[in-house]
Amino acid sequence: MNMNTNKKRKRTKLVCLKCGSTFDDDYKKKHELTQHGGEKVRENNKNDSQPTNSEIIDFPSISTTILEEDIEKKNGHSSTDEKILNKSSLSPIKPESINIESDVKTKPVELEINTTDMVENVENSFKIINEHLENSNIILDNSSCTESSSCAYDWVACAGMIESLINSFQDCSMLLKKLKTENAPNPISFLVSTSHIISSIKAESEKYLSISNLVLNSLVSLSQVAPKENVDYFLEHDPEYSLIKDAAFCFICTLFPNGPNRNYSDSAWSEIGVRSWHKMKGRGIKKPGKLHQHFTSNAHKSALIDFSNFLNFSGHIECILNKKNREQAINDEHQNKFNQEVLNILFDITRMLSRQGLAFRGDGSEENEVKEADIYSVMADTTPDISHRDQLSVCVRYVNAAGEISERLLEIIEASDKTGLGIAETIESVIINNELPPKNVVFQSYDFASSMSGKINGTQQKLSELLGHTVLFIPCQAHRMNTFLEHSCNASVIVGDLFLVLEHMYVFFSSSTKRYAHLQKSLSEIENSLQLRNLSKKRWTARAESIKAVWVSFDSIVKTLEEMSTAQYFDKNTRSQALGITKKILTFDFVVSLYFMKNVMYKMKILTESFEAKDLNIIDALMLLNSSTDIFNDINNDSIGMDNLIDSSINYAHQLNINPESDFNKIHRRRLLPKRLDSNPSSQAIFDLKTFYRSEFKKVLDTLTTLTSEHLKKCIATVEPLFNLLKVPLSNKHSAEDFEKIINLFPPGCSVSNIKDFDAVYSEYLVLAHRCKDAKNVLDILNVSEMYKNILPNMNKILRLMFTAPVSTASNERAFSKLKLIKNFLRSTMNADRLQNLMLLNTNKDILDTIDTMVLVKKWSHLKHRRIEV
Repeated sequence: MNMNTNKKRKRTKLVCLKCGSTFDDDYKKKHELTQHGGEKVRENNKNDSQPTNSEIIDFPSISTTILEEDIEKKNGHSSTDEKILNKSSLSPIKPESINIESDVKTKPVELEINTTDMVENVENSFKIINEHLENSNIILDNSSCTESSSCAYDWVACAGMIESLINSFQDCSMLLKKLKTENAPNPISFLVSTSHIISSIKAESEKYLSISNLVLNSLVSLSQVAPKENVDYFLEHDPEYSLIKDAAFCFICTLFPNGPNRNYSDSAWSEIGVRSWHKMKGRGIKKPGKLHQHFTSNAHKSALIDFSNFLNFSGHIECILNKKNREQAINDEHQNKFNQEVLNILFDITRMLSRQGLAFRGDGSEENEVKEADIYSVMADTTPDISHRDQLSVCVRYVNAAGEISERLLEIIEASDKTGLGIAETIESVIINNELPPKNVVFQSYDFASSMSGKINGTQQKLSELLGHTVLFIPCQAHRMNTFLEHSCNASVIVGDLFLVLEHMYVFFSSSTKRYAHLQKSLSEIENSLQLRNLSKKRWTARAESIKAVWVSFDSIVKTLEEMSTAQYFDKNTRSQALGITKKILTFDFVVSLYFMKNVMYKMKILTESFEAKDLNIIDALMLLNSSTDIFNDINNDSIGMDNLIDSSINYAHQLNINPESDFNKIHRRRLLPKRLDSNPSSQAIFDLKTFYRSEFKKVLDTLTTLTSEHLKKCIATVEPLFNLLKVPLSNKHSAEDFEKIINLFPPGCSVSNIKDFDAVYSEYLVLAHRCKDAKNVLDILNVSEMYKNILPNMNKILRLMFTAPVSTASNERAFSKLKLIKNFLRSTMNADRLQNLMLLNTNKDILDTIDTMVLVKKWSHLKHRRIEV
């Protein structure tokens, strides 16, 4: 135990630097609690102006000429003040004037220990000196001109101050060069000199700014803001407990039991162990406990200083005295900067490879706009990957803070259960794992598979049950158009045969390089010829390209097939197949079907591609679908137009030496009903060539228009309140009940769902309608609402709700395209986590490009201990 603990304690008066109150040092904590709400404040000793706050550390001894001069001042000597007043403000205090000794005869200043960093100890110790100089009213600036109106300043004076600042920086450069080249450098001297130079630079910089503001009268001076003090409270090492000895030990004193100020230290904390548990806590000020006695003892403080020196490699004697070690330490710091640059490049390369979906070696290990969007929609689809595993992609659609429509891949995960409930549970888990609010899901969209879109056991119903509220279902418009087109083509026999012949033709040429080369030679002789395209089994709208390729290169294809059917350098099987395909395409059924489907397929292709756009909203999509349905109805009702199309087919058939009447009578001849069924067979309806082909075309168009009309009615019924309200141009003929229906569409997690004042929403709508008289589409209305969203918040939310409604699951299909690039034959064994990370990086390139790679370098270096220092 310290021998000085039984002596009577001498109280000192403290002055609070924040409020100016004077009190005994015993009432420091009480003063902070009562006057400053527990905030740590700084105080000065009233007697000797020495700062005593938690920011100051306990240094073994601080003996300076400045402190000695202060003592002389107290004793009545005035020579010190005269000496200091004659000093120039731009001349820093010489390092030789400050001597820090390790052994002190006089009693050191008692300060609080809160540090483990030796460099910060030294810096804090010099703060004591600077504060002492300031509190003792020592003037370091003897310039005759002050910042008052009596002094005239101009740009020359400012230029002179800049020159002074440059000289100060040059002094720092010389000190740094001296530190690197000296055989036995003095780090304390270096820190003292540079700290005073930097302090003078700071003071001169502030003075320069104030003077320049006086010169430039046009500038508004900035208000002075008191700097915030960042007081560092360093970690204290708690006592350690030994299970074997059932005793407490001091970790610091165990490591450094011997040294200065430890001759009379208590060995119990370092060797024997302390077991007097009832004496650990003190009983008042006069009876401190063992913990307080030990942690305030000089022995523990000295051991803590030794521990701080040990942790600070730059303070080791081998680094200070050994020139090679010192040079190595500087080189190591330079190497750390170099390593950071290398890692920055590596992360940049990784980002580029991830954007392009390219392969690289190594294992894979973000601004969340969805959370800020308040409401969002969910889209999901499945596909098998290269390893024959079903992958479920979950995408979200939302409107970000800037009013931009976004569709992003949330996660791609293996779908082990493909039932409606299984997929719904997987989607729910993805939402929860990404920390998105489930109560804010407003719409859902899938393809028209029964397991996904079923009303009873489909995913759309099960997801609503799992989330606890009704999630409106909007089927993928692109998938529906593809399905409608498939059913329409199958309604006609001759149109169905058209696609069978096209598929047979493509397989015939592509299955042999010799046949394909012969076809390419013929196509090269035609300007703007197209290659034969495979017929997509799922995307029927993509078959428009196959029809166009055959239509443009029809003559060359016929010529090639005729040559191959007679050439002896082809085998018998090739010749027979070529002859069979030639007979099939040189029929009037094939030619007239090609004429008709060429127009229908391209209209459907344009419609489907429009549905796949990310920025398309549900109202414009339904209006587009309605217009397309009207176009097909017009074609279906235009008998004259169909007859003209058939006449054009007949003329082209004659050029190919095809007899349409002969083909028609041979394949589609009139068959009279037997007399046992009809006694007047001669009165049967007229059955000619044009009538037959018109009826076949009407089968296709009737099926297509019927399916699209029914689908259009269902979709409009889902979003009918929004559809009626936001059709351009906006109408004023609405009521509060219409807005009540719209508010009911919001999910329970959205604040708008709690609105009861529907008349107020109606008033916002009238204001918005007045501002949007010249709006051409709904997107223009959204942009206007974003401009006035602080004034019209509810209408802005309604427009965001409308744009959140999904139109198609094209984003999921795009993710599958990226999946084929990332998880290919060479990387078929990629684990799920890495696949997930690479998919997110590749699909969200706009976010990826904004990532600061230097931030990634810092995070990477702190994940675990690295072999290289960063």
